[in-house]
Amino acid sequence: MKTTIFIFAILLAFSQLALANETIDKTDAINRALAQAESKNEAAAEPETDLIYRQRLKEDVVAVTAEKEEKLPSEFDTFIRVMPKHGVKSQEGNLGLLQSDFEYSYEFKAFDKIPVELGVGTEYINIDNSTSVTLPAHLTTVAIGGNITLPFFNFNKTYFRLGITPSFYSDNWNVNSTVFRIPINALAIYQPNDKLTLILGVHIFPSGVDGKISPIAGLIYKPNDKLFFNLVAPTPTITYMFNKKIGLFGEWGFTDEEYLVTKDGEKNLALLYRNVRLGAGALYKFNNFARASFSMGSTLKSYLKYKESLGKVVMKNGLYTECRLEMYW
Repeated sequence: MKTTIFIFAILLAFSQLALANETIDKTDAINRALAQAESKNEAAAEPETDLIYRQRLKEDVVAVTAEKEEKLPSEFDTFIRVMPKHGVKSQEGNLGLLQSDFEYSYEFKAFDKIPVELGVGTEYINIDNSTSVTLPAHLTTVAIGGNITLPFFNFNKTYFRLGITPSFYSDNWNVNSTVFRIPINALAIYQPNDKLTLILGVHIFPSGVDGKISPIAGLIYKPNDKLFFNLVAPTPTITYMFNKKIGLFGEWGFTDEEYLVTKDGEKNLALLYRNVRLGAGALYKFNNFARASFSMGSTLKSYLKYKESLGKVVMKNGLYTECRLEMYW
């Protein structure tokens, strides 16, 4: 009898263990299914079109994917723009420009909450001039800067971005107080959803005793994975992606800057450089870490002008080409 009871107890224990294991297996299966469903819901709630907006030293706002923002905080951007030598208006001679630019920036979150971006960059403009107006052989810029993004009071989905870019504008890589300027961007950014951002603000460029204040207004809109509108100065673009790697874009851009240069032995003369262009191009994404683009078009109204009425050279409309490389890590 005792043996029978003992055997029955063992069988009951095994049956309870098996039942428990079966219950655990079913519970695990249910939990796994719920976890998978939850992850799918999260993926659906966070589409691949999510965009984060960054600011470069000489541009107001650019857009990158959330993946690049969160996992690849470093960005390197460089381009070469060539405007071959051609005729000018109202005088004899020709003028050609070659512009190269590079920038490195790094973004992080101060106190794990506040987005902060720091950057350093240089710009070089070679001038090939055969007009009667004496121009420097080149123009140079050395810039450092940063921007911070904060909630805009208690307005929902609205942010305030302040960008400050201490820079040196000269004709020979000078870094002294005379050629020092501090351009400022102050922007209000409203992002009603992940696809649309509205931007309104001002750009302040101090120049000598006076200054230049320019309004900034635009939008960034990505209705789907194919089409992307970045309609913010100074380089508005419209991009269409054929697939994840290849796309075409149209661009309109302008440059409006002031340099302090030497002319006929006289130093610190203000030279204004303005360039307006309209063109189109193609881009290729190598992977999530690098992309390259090539564009070409026409310069519409470009000139170099001394502020002290010492001469002005206005270029006729002509061809420009640009090659650009962007890298993230």
